[in-house]
Amino acid sequence: MLAAVVLTAALSHPSASACFAEIFKAAGYGFRHDERAAFLIARGDGGFDCRMWPRTNGYQSAHWEGPIPANAVAIAHTHPRGLPEPSAHDFAEADRVGLPVVVVTHLGVNVASPHR
Repeated sequence: MLAAVVLTAALSHPSASACFAEIFKAAGYGFRHDERAAFLIARGDGGFDCRMWPRTNGYQSAHWEGPIPANAVAIAHTHPRGLPEPSAHDFAEADRVGLPVVVVTHLGVNVASPHR
């Protein structure tokens, strides 16, 4: 329940919106077929930092190597135009890592929550 409250706060916070805008811009506003991703990390002041993942240029994928950063509240990533909803893989990843996976597209933001 606490995770849902934190995510709800994150989705409406200007620093989270800035993170979503940053990854969407890096992905060519949905016109490219490589995805960009970032961790949304809670700060002590109620805001959120955006820790961008390195560009991997994978076709409709992004990849992270290493541990999940402390205080991460979500993984945000882009989808190309034509794929506005979270995929089955997004839901599986949310379950696997125990964090919501936020999908950012030209139509808005959708969330794949872990353990629906």
